[in-house]
Amino acid sequence: MVAPSPDCFIAVNNLDLKFGNPSINNGWKDIFTMDIFAYDSGTDSGTNYTSANMVTVPRISIAKVSRFPINKNKMATITFTYNSSTLNTGLINSLKI
Repeated sequence: MVAPSPDCFIAVNNLDLKFGNPSINNGWKDIFTMDIFAYDSGTDSGTNYTSANMVTVPRISIAKVSRFPINKNKMATITFTYNSSTLNTGLINSLKI
């Protein structure tokens, strides 16, 4: 949850941290940094935490928060760092579901 609204959030979705060379770190990137932005889930029209629940009707699409104080600005930077791989890729490749 991100201020000012109870339906704002930050998230990372569909991020591929593999770069394709299985002989280096089993294909995982050594380090990857990205900016994080706040999104509005489009379910509550309240403007702050003390607002009464105001269901958004109809619900709107998820979008970057464009209102004050966020104004589509970056909220943070996150860094993913490869430490070690404990997966046996041979075993993983032979699993059948």
